[in-house]
Amino acid sequence: MDRDEIVDNLGTIAKSGSQAFVKNLNDTGVESNGVNDSIIGQFGVGFYSSFVVSNHVEVFSRKSGSEKGVRWVSDGCGTFEVSDVDNLDFERGTKIVLKLTPESREFSQETIVEKVCKKFS
Repeated sequence: MDRDEIVDNLGTIAKSGSQAFVKNLNDTGVESNGVNDSIIGQFGVGFYSSFVVSNHVEVFSRKSGSEKGVRWVSDGCGTFEVSDVDNLDFERGTKIVLKLTPESREFSQETIVEKVCKKFS
């Protein structure tokens, strides 16, 4: 993601893309076939669940072809900071770093991460 995408997608806590998704379908003339009824809850909130287990989140992202990356930081209390970064160790993509709370440290164990990923993906 670039700076604008980071701010748009991460800058609003629990922002849901459902409405924009359905609007895009309608604008392109694609038949929704009842998608309006089943789309609620399919987007949004997931990223912000990271604050259930952490008290500090950093997102590093670089859009393909971009010279600089973007760093987004928040403690989940409603504010965030965005800055440019030069030395990312990847060409494109996104890396999310969580500072886990002491009671959530179990989520740093590989076996627990695998279990959670299998259960919820």
